Amino acid sequence: MLQVQTFAYRADHRMKYHHPKRRLILLLMLFVGASLTVPQACLGQHIDGETIPELYRQLASCKKDEERLTLWLVLGKRYLLKIGTVRSDIDSAKYYSGHSKAIAMQLGLDSIAGEADILLLKAYLEINDQRSAAALLHHPARSVTDIRVLLLTGENYMYRHGVGKTDYDSTRYMFSEALRLSRELRSVRWEAEALRFQAKYFFELRDLEKGRQLFEQAIELIAGTGNKYLQGIFWIDYGYNIPDTDSTFDEKIRYISKSVELFHEAGKADREIWAVRTRAEVFRRQGKLDTAAAELIRAVEMQKRAGYKNFHESYQPLTEIYMFKGDYDNALMFALSAVKSMEQTGDTSYAAYIYERLGDIYSEIGEPSQSVSWYTRASDAFERAADKEPVIRIKCHTAIQLVVLQKAGEALDLLLRAKAAYQPLIPVHRQIFARAMGECYEALGQYEQAARYFHQMMDLERTVHLGNQISAGAYYAFGRFNFETGALQKAAAYLDTALHFSPGRVPLVNLKDIHLMLFKIDSLGGDFNAAISHLQAFQQIKDRIFNEKKIRQFNELMLRYEAEKNKKDIASLQNIASHQQRELRQAGQIRQFILITSFLLLLLLVLAYSRYRSKQRHNLVLRSKQAEISLKNQSLEKMVKEKEWLVREVHHRVKNNLQIIISLLETQYGYLEHEHAIRAIRESTGRMQAISLLHQKLYQPGNSATIDMELYVRELVSYLRESYACDTLIQADIQVSSVRLDISQAVPVGMIIHEAVSNAIKYALPGNSCCRVKISLKELPGDVMKLVIRDNGPGLPEGLDFGASSSLGIRLIRTFTEQLEGSFTVTNDHGLKLLIRFQKTR
Repeated sequence: MLQVQTFAYRADHRMKYHHPKRRLILLLMLFVGASLTVPQACLGQHIDGETIPELYRQLASCKKDEERLTLWLVLGKRYLLKIGTVRSDIDSAKYYSGHSKAIAMQLGLDSIAGEADILLLKAYLEINDQRSAAALLHHPARSVTDIRVLLLTGENYMYRHGVGKTDYDSTRYMFSEALRLSRELRSVRWEAEALRFQAKYFFELRDLEKGRQLFEQAIELIAGTGNKYLQGIFWIDYGYNIPDTDSTFDEKIRYISKSVELFHEAGKADREIWAVRTRAEVFRRQGKLDTAAAELIRAVEMQKRAGYKNFHESYQPLTEIYMFKGDYDNALMFALSAVKSMEQTGDTSYAAYIYERLGDIYSEIGEPSQSVSWYTRASDAFERAADKEPVIRIKCHTAIQLVVLQKAGEALDLLLRAKAAYQPLIPVHRQIFARAMGECYEALGQYEQAARYFHQMMDLERTVHLGNQISAGAYYAFGRFNFETGALQKAAAYLDTALHFSPGRVPLVNLKDIHLMLFKIDSLGGDFNAAISHLQAFQQIKDRIFNEKKIRQFNELMLRYEAEKNKKDIASLQNIASHQQRELRQAGQIRQFILITSFLLLLLLVLAYSRYRSKQRHNLVLRSKQAEISLKNQSLEKMVKEKEWLVREVHHRVKNNLQIIISLLETQYGYLEHEHAIRAIRESTGRMQAISLLHQKLYQPGNSATIDMELYVRELVSYLRESYACDTLIQADIQVSSVRLDISQAVPVGMIIHEAVSNAIKYALPGNSCCRVKISLKELPGDVMKLVIRDNGPGLPEGLDFGASSSLGIRLIRTFTEQLEGSFTVTNDHGLKLLIRFQKTR
């Protein structure tokens, strides 16, 4: 059997972090930092279990800046912890860091200001901006904040891409400086932290003895503080960072279990849940799938008791576990439950990964078309989040399913385009890519090319030796290729290696195929005992996976068998009776029988010929009718195309005429001197431009008689920003769902938006450094449309009756609302807020 080394599981599918432990460490630093902040005045009991939308709702209920400080910091941390963090999330974290620090400095809260600096540091490290991160460190270092900067920066060097000797030297220096400074400041807490980071450094170097020694020193120091919460943090970090080997799993579980107890004693329900999920992950990597599933189900129950709603964080690993067990019913149930949980909480951080798991499920139950559909959704979700690393992996999975669908050419094209766009950089992605290319070329019959890629896959496997399901998949694919090409002895070696991976590393569907191939190889080699053993294992796994399907097929076969048996019995009895009757009447009825039979045959011939002639006449009539219908259809299609062309031409001419009028008006106000006249002409020009944009949309090829409101609103707002020559001072938040409106409703909606945004620019901008306008258009149940436009201006003057105002803009809004047969309300809510509801026409 080929030898496989099993090292620490490096889950390349875990977020965008290049090292699997980096996410845990970021969580630990954020959790530890949270203990240094001011009391959570208005956060509620479960702040760390809540999503970004929920935090924003809590922020709206806070009245004072002192109450908002912690929420701002937690929001910044949440943005950094999102799966698939993009640049806008980093900018949000920076914004909340700067805002929190400014308010904290005003209030004299130095600890909060230090937390804001740490949040900013993490944002810089997230995008590898080492220069900006280094600028946060005082020279010489002199405070606890400096210790944390040293630790976090050193951790970034230790876990980033392409780490080398220089990076490790930088890491060791920074951790040593942090330890020296903590001892100078006589801070037991941060001395323990520095020792903890040094311990992880030695674990990375595979010096387990030194790492254990330093971790135990750190835990002894932190235990002296009496803080059970921090002790829990240290124990879970200790357990998680010990490298995975068969001899260390029990030790890892023991340390993480200790952290669960400590978090429970400290009353930290969210941390206790997190520790239980971490323990489940270690059980999964150990191959104890049932135990891991039980732990995750326990985590879900704890979440329910604690009032948390983000169950998808537990449903996702449950999906993976049941997939490896071959229990696709439960896997699909938990995956769909995760989707439901995401929709209920509005937290789509895990969406791409859950979509990928659904693709995996459909792949393994033999539904490649469904699998490709879910993989495509996952890939699109990652691309929207600008998280490119997982995309190449999913493209490879998609290509393998396309091969199953006998679309190897399309699969190969997909892989080549993915390679050009995403260029797999890390070895594990190159390994997956090589396997997919080998599968494509094998399906295309280009076996030399296939062999080249499969050998490349195995070379990468020997370099990376992950020891996880990716490694198992490589040995399976290479063994299967050799089996298909006749290299049976070589195939047996690789298939046997795949067979001996830890439980849970090889999906049952692949295990089934492995046993079947080994059965055939051993049968040909004369090793019948081994062959029978593999055949029995194959049948057991097959029965386990497809048990319900097998029962259903068995029942169908039994019913078919009974029906055929009854039919044969009836025919046999009829033959016996007929034979007996013929024997009894043979002497006197032969002549009569012949005459009757002849008559019947003649009658049948006449009937058959009559039906044949009737069918011919009927076919002639049908062909005639079909030709007539085809001519009418062609005529109708021609008329429809002409009508569509005429409609587009009308819209085109209307748009051109409006542009001519706009140009005339723009020329006219160049000769005007009176400010009111110029303003009136400019406003009229804007209104006509809003209508012109609609007609421009309608005459373009491929457009129907309805308007894509999302695209139209964005172009309209862009035009207004340009027309008022203040593009950089206007921030527009456009939240328009994918809805299409008829031209009869799109025109008044566009005019209302035009008037409201123009009003915001005229009245909100002068008193603000920046005019913020939010436009929301959503379709509610019952075909009800909800349009909300709000700005950050001064709002309506007190005492002004919006419904009775004689202002032209207000009158227009009122008129167009009546045209929509809708209702509107206007309120002052940190600016002007306009709410309009109307019924969507069909």
